[in-house]
Amino acid sequence: MVLVVAGLATAVLSETTPARAQGVDSRTNLAVAWLVKQPTGTFTTEQRADVTLGLEAAGAPADRVGNSVRQLGFLASSRGVSKLTVTELAKIILAISIAGQNPASVDGVDLVTELSGRIGTRPAQPGQFLTDFGEEFSGQAWGILALARVGKLPVETLDFLRSRQCKDGSFDADPVNGCHGQPAYVDQALALTALVAGQQRVAQQGAAIAKAVAWEAKELNGPVGRVPATAAAYLVWPLSLWNPAASHKAQSIVLGQQVLSSSYPGVVGAIGAETPPLLSDLLAKKLVPVSGLTSVGLLGMNPVGLTKYKYVTRSGWAGVPGVSAQVVASSPTVAKNGVVTVLATGFGSGEKLSVTLAGYRGTLGSGTVGKDRLAKIPVSVRSASAQQYTLRVTGGTKSAETRLVVIDPRPGAAAADKTSRQGGQRSDEVRWPQMSAGATMLAGLGLLALLAAAALVLRRSARKD
Repeated sequence: MVLVVAGLATAVLSETTPARAQGVDSRTNLAVAWLVKQPTGTFTTEQRADVTLGLEAAGAPADRVGNSVRQLGFLASSRGVSKLTVTELAKIILAISIAGQNPASVDGVDLVTELSGRIGTRPAQPGQFLTDFGEEFSGQAWGILALARVGKLPVETLDFLRSRQCKDGSFDADPVNGCHGQPAYVDQALALTALVAGQQRVAQQGAAIAKAVAWEAKELNGPVGRVPATAAAYLVWPLSLWNPAASHKAQSIVLGQQVLSSSYPGVVGAIGAETPPLLSDLLAKKLVPVSGLTSVGLLGMNPVGLTKYKYVTRSGWAGVPGVSAQVVASSPTVAKNGVVTVLATGFGSGEKLSVTLAGYRGTLGSGTVGKDRLAKIPVSVRSASAQQYTLRVTGGTKSAETRLVVIDPRPGAAAADKTSRQGGQRSDEVRWPQMSAGATMLAGLGLLALLAAAALVLRRSARKD
């Protein structure tokens, strides 16, 4: 079944107030206007899903949300669901379902069954989603949210999450020996969100939720900057149901990180950084924040229950441009002499498109935009050498770019893509250029120091006795 988005603008609204349904507030307007102007060529699948969820929660214009949903459906069906992580699967299921589509049939692919199959069956840990190391809580939480959304949530998944709770209400992968030291705040926020959503489907989560809420409220009232903006954004919705005062505090943290001053052109509306000191540093050095902060921040500015909310566009948008030309590759890597499919969106119907690689002569693919303003184009990399390229789709006066890595599949051949993963994004995607036009990039040591500081806030801290 091909994803259909024609009905997005008239979808039924739930779990929202009438006032919110009528129009967009100015700060959400600024955040969305900034977010949709950011280049998407190097976005990972998870980052695209985050953008989609943020736009949906904000009630962003239907063309924007529809385009994002199309891209997610294309990635899910073309890449191969076995290559998607638990978190990627879960976020795509949520985004597609919120848009009113069926995640059990995305171009013939059943994402729900695939996610359900990722639940382990080990007797010692029944109900645990099979995730990568370091993603135990985030993967478990997102998996619970997605399956709760589609009414396929096994109670064992909630039982497992509750079994990881410490006496103080926080969560740890080893609650018997590890409940000491500083926890990862984003993981804690996601665990609480999953339990509250699960409580709406399966009762008996109340005691664990009450303990977690008390712990979060205490942390939110701690020193400024203790709870980072990403964690605070995820906390706004669950706390609104259990502790409205703490929810208001969490939302104030998110809003406090939004750049509003016109003294910083090109960044107005963005959620600038995780904490006030990092935000001050970013503005002082005239840096542009990564898009992911604003994507998640929109969930805190527009709290909705992801397991029940249905997208509807809101009125009052100003300064939000229409869909720009964009291209998504079915895979970020392709073997030498192999073929990759690209999805081009934002071009005019009937427009002729050509595909090239920067630094490589010749056209590698061509196609025509259909009446739905989409074009799927197979691209043969022929004899391109193994390295990273910029893939460009051109049509008329528009063009769009994305990154494509050509690898040598021969045994022992070094992979061209040697970048590392950092919190869901590759390190070379954290590109924060100077705000001022024509300025050079910040000196390497200063940028590394800022990134290291951010990592200390976001990444899991070792718990010590």
